[in-house]
Amino acid sequence: MINLNQDFFTLFGLSPIFTQNKATIKSRYYQLQKQVHPDNFVDATLIEKRQAAILSAMVNEAYSVLCSPLKRAIYLLKLHGVDIQAETDTQMPMDFLSHQMELREHLANKEAHIVKVQVEQALLDCEKRLSEILDIPVSSHTLMEARLLTRQMLFYVKLVQELNEPR
Repeated sequence: MINLNQDFFTLFGLSPIFTQNKATIKSRYYQLQKQVHPDNFVDATLIEKRQAAILSAMVNEAYSVLCSPLKRAIYLLKLHGVDIQAETDTQMPMDFLSHQMELREHLANKEAHIVKVQVEQALLDCEKRLSEILDIPVSSHTLMEARLLTRQMLFYVKLVQELNEPR
């Protein structure tokens, strides 16, 4: 039975590591939704219907987090007590920020193709390094490196979203 206090990895029967198999996540998602989807509770009591809706929403949220490398990294860090989205967490290396400015200049100059290639490679590099760091027992040093990589991913994902917006 699903426990509302379970973390998403435990809920899906996965190891709490960064590298995950999307097919396994998807398969487990369908198994869990078969158990808790509100459509399966049409003849149930009001309390059972509400519980099914809550559990189904939890499964949906877990699926969304586990399928996204960025969301998964943020969630893993949060499980280790690191909140990268805190308003006070704004420190980034100057070379990274300079590179961000260069990418934005390319965007302003209608050179989206340059930005797209660089950002896609940067995201792959971040994911590779996060796999190396978060697939093994972590230390406070590796957690801080993972925090920085995840914050960088936030920048890159935002750029990808901007690239995909109609102009």
